[in-house]
Amino acid sequence: MPVGTRKNDKDKSDKGKTSDSATSDDTDAEGQLEKIFSELRAINKRLEKLDSLELNINTIDKDLKEVKTSQEFISAEFELQKEQIKKMEGNIENLNLNNVYLSDRIAELENESLNQGQQYADLEQYGRREMVEIVGIPRRSYEKTDDIVLKIAEMAEVTLNLDDIEISHRTSSHE
Repeated sequence: MPVGTRKNDKDKSDKGKTSDSATSDDTDAEGQLEKIFSELRAINKRLEKLDSLELNINTIDKDLKEVKTSQEFISAEFELQKEQIKKMEGNIENLNLNNVYLSDRIAELENESLNQGQQYADLEQYGRREMVEIVGIPRRSYEKTDDIVLKIAEMAEVTLNLDDIEISHRTSSHE
């Protein structure tokens, strides 16, 4: 209720009580001023809280910007890693294909080597087709191996001439 209205109401009803009503009006005015000051103090406290909240919001906003920047960096690095992984996967696939090719080639070469080994053994065997190995003949000094072969052929009743012998020699013993 406005202060002036109350005063006017009291003036109409109590014109004889001016000193009491002035004191009463002063008390009411002081009470209202105190109420206003109290409300202003509450508003100031709320404003201080708002200032504190604004400072907190600014700090959070700054932190959020840093997080966004960090996230953008991490995303860029992630994309680079994905590209590198794709390249590595391609390299691995090529290496696997090369590995399969080389494994097949090794198998081919091993087969060729086995075949060539068998062919070599066959050639050696063919080269020895006219050779005879004689064992158990005691060794004597100043012997001629061609004479020993002719003597053994004679004992076996086989006709053999010196021209039939390509070469004869002793080998190391197989013992």
